[in-house]
Amino acid sequence: MFINTCQNIYRTLEELTFEINQAEIQNGRLEKEEQNTLHRVEEIKKRILRAGFYFLFTDNPNVQYGIAQHRTTKNSNDRVYAIMQIYNLRVGKSIRLNDNPPLSKLIDEFALAINSKCPILGQAFVHTARPEDGKSWHITEASRVPASLMVYKVAHPQSIVQESSSCVIATGKCCPFPDLIQLAREWKDPFDSNIIFRLVLDDYVKEPWDTASGFTTISRSFNPDTSWLRHSTILSSQFGQQNLFVFLLGDIQAEWSVPHQTFEREHIGLLLRREERNAEDGQDIAFELGYCDQKESRV
Repeated sequence: MFINTCQNIYRTLEELTFEINQAEIQNGRLEKEEQNTLHRVEEIKKRILRAGFYFLFTDNPNVQYGIAQHRTTKNSNDRVYAIMQIYNLRVGKSIRLNDNPPLSKLIDEFALAINSKCPILGQAFVHTARPEDGKSWHITEASRVPASLMVYKVAHPQSIVQESSSCVIATGKCCPFPDLIQLAREWKDPFDSNIIFRLVLDDYVKEPWDTASGFTTISRSFNPDTSWLRHSTILSSQFGQQNLFVFLLGDIQAEWSVPHQTFEREHIGLLLRREERNAEDGQDIAFELGYCDQKESRV
């Protein structure tokens, strides 16, 4: 009951944040009382997230990784060792007793282990801050799990992630981002269709655009609306549509279909921006921007 109350309060606060942001857009500024209200609202939201009450109803372990930033540990490496069992993984000195890697290498090793075990789980999050160059492929504490990925069950990976001498290589199917958007546009009615398409961008990517339009974050970012139309247009303009691709990670279990007495499947793809191509082996070097997911309800 208490957890439900906290989650409901959070959603109500998000609605209030949205209304205040809309008022600022319409009026060009906020009154002092509105500024104070917005500040207090953001503080309460942070406390709810810090306590973890918003995320307790989930089976995606990446949630625990994200809220680890709010925990205090005497040894910084314990941030990894304390949660690796949730993933059923062992890294660092837990498998090499005489090895005590620094935190940066331990984080890389842990992230690679997650992606090697299941690329879908390894990418089932969004960055809340821009990751280091060459590190967008793995989760950090500056991350969160969107509501659309809170449920993570019966994953069927369709890609492979492995480490080479100088980088991490992902192998699988991909398609140009404009082709996927064109397919989504051709669906008859995105508001009333058996097919649901979502484009969920990393927070740091979309926040400048959403702030300008009064769009909010957690609750609204996963609704099957047409926000992907606006975001896809901005993405193509800012990064060049020829540089955007969607890499198929695989599919996970979705809702139960009563007519067919089986669970539906939800396909997850990673949105990538191609930065350059290695002339020697023809491999693309890419930077992660978010993810796409598509679900078809069978009736």
